[in-house]
Amino acid sequence: MEKNLPSISSVLKKWLLIGTLAAFLFITACSLLILYFKSVSDTERLLRLTILDVSNVIQKTSKDALNDITGRIASAVRASDESVDLKELQSLFKVSEINIYDENGIIVRSTDERLVGYDIHDHEQFSEFLEKSDDAALPWGWTEHIGPNSDDSSIIYRYTGAVFMTGGFIQVGFDQEQFDFNNFLHIYNITDNRHVMDTGQVIIEDPDYGIISQNADYLKAELLNNELKAKYANGAETNTLQRTAINGVPLFWMYDTLEDYKIIAAVPVAEAMESLKSSMLLSIIMAFLVSLILNFGISYVVNRVVVKQVSETADKLAKITEGDLDTELSVRETREFDQISDSVNATVASLKELIVREAERNREELRYASDIQRAALPSLTETFTANPNFRLYADMNTAKEVGGDFFDFYMLDDHKLAFLVADVSGKGIPASLFMMTGKTTLRDCAEKSDNIGEILSSANHRLCERNDMLLFITAWMGILDLETGLVNFVNAGHNPPVLIRDGKPVFLKLKRGPILGYMDGIPYAAQTLQLQQGDVLYLYTDGVTEAANKDQELYGEKRLLNVLCEPVSGDGNVSEEICRKVTESVNAFVCDAPQSDDITMVCLKYLGMDKNH
Repeated sequence: MEKNLPSISSVLKKWLLIGTLAAFLFITACSLLILYFKSVSDTERLLRLTILDVSNVIQKTSKDALNDITGRIASAVRASDESVDLKELQSLFKVSEINIYDENGIIVRSTDERLVGYDIHDHEQFSEFLEKSDDAALPWGWTEHIGPNSDDSSIIYRYTGAVFMTGGFIQVGFDQEQFDFNNFLHIYNITDNRHVMDTGQVIIEDPDYGIISQNADYLKAELLNNELKAKYANGAETNTLQRTAINGVPLFWMYDTLEDYKIIAAVPVAEAMESLKSSMLLSIIMAFLVSLILNFGISYVVNRVVVKQVSETADKLAKITEGDLDTELSVRETREFDQISDSVNATVASLKELIVREAERNREELRYASDIQRAALPSLTETFTANPNFRLYADMNTAKEVGGDFFDFYMLDDHKLAFLVADVSGKGIPASLFMMTGKTTLRDCAEKSDNIGEILSSANHRLCERNDMLLFITAWMGILDLETGLVNFVNAGHNPPVLIRDGKPVFLKLKRGPILGYMDGIPYAAQTLQLQQGDVLYLYTDGVTEAANKDQELYGEKRLLNVLCEPVSGDGNVSEEICRKVTESVNAFVCDAPQSDDITMVCLKYLGMDKNH
């Protein structure tokens, strides 16, 4: 029977009230946007006016500086005074050229004797000098002209002139270097007292991006200069508002060029937007008051009807997601949530049943896999337990139902024993399958050759083929000649074994070769170890030394050596007793901490060749 419950849609209609707030916020946002663009526009205009003002001052200062030099030279010279050495004046005032013209525009004296007799009428570019020379009331430096050097047109001079009261005029030339030097001297302090707002900067650069003048701390100006020069060198337009950040502080900036100089003006964005604060504050207060009123009414309804049910549903679903499948959802204040509760509870019930069936099936399959894996490992048959030349024992304890460690031992002939321990990368089913492949491959290669280097090289080649999972194997494999006690072995990236001689254990940290299955075509070089009668060789995987307790402390090589130092009884299989002692020591160290890796070990005691065997 259908329950008479209100629909969630009828409740949520009240949320339309939020539209009022949304509209108000939209209008407020538009107002703030307009104010923002106005502030940006005002900032752009201010920076442009600042640059223009500095540019005008530079031009006036530059002209005044050259005019001052021209006036001082003219004061020292009289058109009729032949005693004044123009070259001395040229050297004193560091100018490129001094020419004295008579009232007809003819050079009568010059620092360059070749120019004497030169008629200004021959060059239209200097005609302005002649026109101005008729007005003796003009001040010093009444004109300035840029023109090429008479000998080399690629060299540009700046010429200034002054009229003599007695008639004629003087012309002084400055090359670019002299002009820049004079400018540098006179515009060095131009920006000292200039500010853009309160903390903005004004910088004048030379053609090489060096700072000539700045109004702020030099290091700050240099930082700004280094940041901006790459930008305008890469095409930033002049007289265009730009934005960047220096040391995390956003800046508005603009630059323009004046001849070879660059004038930069910058101001922090926060300061430029200062005028927004009062308007923004008013808008925020209004928005807050309106939102508060609307939220009070709407929140009450939503929290009472919708949020409460959604929160309760979410809490129950969170518990279910975390694995608590006994949780029952019972949210039934509205028709929609009542249906959701029934659907979720039915789904969880089906899921629980499915999980139980699947878990049982997985456990059964893993048991089969574990049995198959252990069956693939060699057992200590009479061939090995009754051999008078050695005592052998091997054990493996996997961290999961199936593991990636393995060991193997077998007789190659009547007097050669092959034995090994190996560790496959990874865990679980993939590692166990690769373990089976590795074990079978190594034994198959050993049956075709008794050269340990060739065995490992051939096995590596076969393991690299179609290794799509990119797994690899570390292994230590040796072949013991029972007649001589000589062990030919290869360490393929594995832990060093321990040699116990006269009761003293020591790690055999000899050369390690590359791991198996990682890179094809790698040769494996055999090494030799001469065992003496009574020597014990203990092989293991890193699950022994890297076993960790609940404090994440590792068992380590030192503890392993301490256990192997302890004497063992002479009764029974000494190799088995050593392995059991190590296992007990590791278990006592780990205590209740979960096993994180497979633990595998092989122990071989060499008794020497039985002469009667």
